[in-house]
Amino acid sequence: MKSFLRILQRLLPLLYLKASFLPEFTPFFEDGNEKFVTEADWTIIHDAFKSKFGTANDYLEVFDERMSDSEGPVVASLAENMADIYQDLKDFILLYQTGTMEVYE
Repeated sequence: MKSFLRILQRLLPLLYLKASFLPEFTPFFEDGNEKFVTEADWTIIHDAFKSKFGTANDYLEVFDERMSDSEGPVVASLAENMADIYQDLKDFILLYQTGTMEVYE
């Protein structure tokens, strides 16, 4: 697991840095872009990450608006965060591969 975490420690900041260079844009489609990752796909990815992280999966949110509604700390999941990142990236890549001109603008 240490090597897996080491890879994530290097990959995630690089991904964040690269994404910060993307220009601002106005979405073309009112309803959002087409989704390619199904709920079943997301669950498989989530469960794989959750088993990798084991007891280190859960962490306490430090800055979350739900904290004002909660009497105790808000628990978040690394596996859920990673599955969401996977879903966003895969949906973007597959949408881009469709070759639709509206997607490129």
